[in-house]
Amino acid sequence: MDNIHLAQELMQGYADKKNSLRCTIKIDLCKAYDTIDYDFLRTVLNGLNFHLKFMYWVMQCVSSPRFSIAINDSPYGFFEGKRGIRQGDPMSPSLFIFCMEYLSRLLVVRISNNDFHYHAECARKKITYLAFADDLMLFGRGDFMSMTILAYMMQ
Repeated sequence: MDNIHLAQELMQGYADKKNSLRCTIKIDLCKAYDTIDYDFLRTVLNGLNFHLKFMYWVMQCVSSPRFSIAINDSPYGFFEGKRGIRQGDPMSPSLFIFCMEYLSRLLVVRISNNDFHYHAECARKKITYLAFADDLMLFGRGDFMSMTILAYMMQ
C-alpha cells in the first residue's frame, strides 16, 4: 500500500510547467509469468549465484514442460506443454521475484553511474523504481542521459 501512496505523491503536479525536468516510465508486467525469456532467466539465476544443478532443474522445467495425467493414481503417458511455466505453477512467483531482484540489483549498479540524475522528488531517498504486482515504475530526471540509462536497463 505504501508504494501506491508514494506513486500518487510522485505523480502529482506532473503537468505543471514550473516543476523541474522529471520522467516516469511505467512498464506493464501482466504477462510476466508466461513470457519470461529463457536466456534472461538463465542470466538471472546465474547472477544471483544459484547452484548449477538448481539452474539446470529450473531451466528444464521452464524450457521443456511435460505433463502427465493420473488414472487410478498412476501416471498415464506424457504430453508436451506449449510454453514455459504457467501462471498458477508453484514456481512462477519465485521465478518472478528472482527476476525482479536481479533487475533491482542491476538498477542500483547502473544508477551509481554519475551520468544518472534522480527524479526531483526521489533524490533525497534515492528512489529509482517502485514495483507492484504487475507493474514497474521507473523514475529519473527528464534529461537525455538519465532516460537513456533507464531505457537501456529495460532492453
